[in-house]
Amino acid sequence: MGGRRPYVLWMLVAIIASFSHLPADMFVSGTASLPDWEVSLFWPWRRRGWVFPLVPWGDPGMTLAFVDGLFALVRWRHQAQHVSLLTLLALAAYMLTRGFLV
Repeated sequence: MGGRRPYVLWMLVAIIASFSHLPADMFVSGTASLPDWEVSLFWPWRRRGWVFPLVPWGDPGMTLAFVDGLFALVRWRHQAQHVSLLTLLALAAYMLTRGFLV
């Protein structure tokens, strides 16, 4: 079973990443010059859209979190699954902190 563990962890990271994309689009929305945009989660069956703009699109803090994750992947290649998961968690924490506390 020890040989399967890395593959299971990769699958979990991939599933979390894919499910995190649409909610991230709902939370990272709009700019000073652009309106917030709604995400239709159940398109084409439902056209209702949702948006909860916590962080403006192009926020430098989000970009820095991604860059930090990329550099960490270069530094700790053998820990890529853990670095990827930590990067996603850091991005989620940043969005919540930026959206509710700043």
